[in-house]
Amino acid sequence: MKNRHWLILILLLLFLSVAFFWWRSRQPKITESPTLPPAATVPPAPTPATSGQAAPTPATTVAIPSKREQMSNLLGGLNHKAIEFYGKVVDQAGTPLPDAAVYASVLYNTGLTSGMAKSETKSDREGLFSITGMTGRTLGLSLEKDGYEYDGEKGPFHFTELVGEKDRYTPDRKNPIILTMWKLQGAEPILHFERRGFSVSPSGNAVRIDLKTGKRVEVGGDIVITLWHAEAEAGQQLQRYPWKAEITVPGGGLIGSTSRRMYLAPETNYESAIVLGQTGQEPEYQKGMVKNYYLKTASGHYARIKVDASTDPSPKYESYVGLTWWLNPKSGSRNLEYDSAKLEPAPK
Repeated sequence: MKNRHWLILILLLLFLSVAFFWWRSRQPKITESPTLPPAATVPPAPTPATSGQAAPTPATTVAIPSKREQMSNLLGGLNHKAIEFYGKVVDQAGTPLPDAAVYASVLYNTGLTSGMAKSETKSDREGLFSITGMTGRTLGLSLEKDGYEYDGEKGPFHFTELVGEKDRYTPDRKNPIILTMWKLQGAEPILHFERRGFSVSPSGNAVRIDLKTGKRVEVGGDIVITLWHAEAEAGQQLQRYPWKAEITVPGGGLIGSTSRRMYLAPETNYESAIVLGQTGQEPEYQKGMVKNYYLKTASGHYARIKVDASTDPSPKYESYVGLTWWLNPKSGSRNLEYDSAKLEPAPK
């Protein structure tokens, strides 16, 4: 039995040897080159320039900007814009004002430097002026003229691409920006009432207010406010609902204004009633509003008044109207210019 095992082992080894030599004979032959030592590198001798032949151009190295430099270049490209602005100075009646001093302040940020550059000019006989020759991101303006006060309603004007296109100023010589200055009449004693809130029923019950005393009255009143809107039931919440507020001045009227100064009340074009409200379908729905008006009472007194109405359909909360006003106690005087030191104290 042992001789048989040895015979099998010998035959197996013989078979493996034959298989190995057969596989080796099938591989491609590789001829190895002897390794030579590296040759010494000798720079070529400079070739003298001959007549009519240009000397070789030396190699140049291009510097790659750092990340800080790249960001600075990007910021400068977005912010460092040529300033070109066209404006027109008028008084509160729209009359052009010549020789108004115009002071321009330009904020700049190039990525490496930032600050404010300034320049000044004057309006011409038609009230026109322009600002050019400056660079930066944002332009601010201030105006000065003896006997007038600038209302500061317009600006700042953006030139940078870091704000949306609709918020950037687009120069147009044919359509200058109108800048209003108020002709000062001289401050008079003005009766001022800081904001007073009045709860208002949403079912149309009138709220009457005496502007001289600042109190709610049962009959008469210089201004009458009524309000209508839905009321939620128990456990119900109303997010969008129609509402309407009506402001009436019996025997007088109102004129809306967006001005910050409102120093001189208009003579005419007053409306006896103005309606505020929402249908509930507006894309930017509001449950209240803030508006400014000139007001003329039945007794011929002029005032400026800020109205903020707020509605709430929940039975737990009240809807209300807040009023802030400045009243000239002198009948017939449209002057609403005041000095804070001369404001008459409001009755308690």
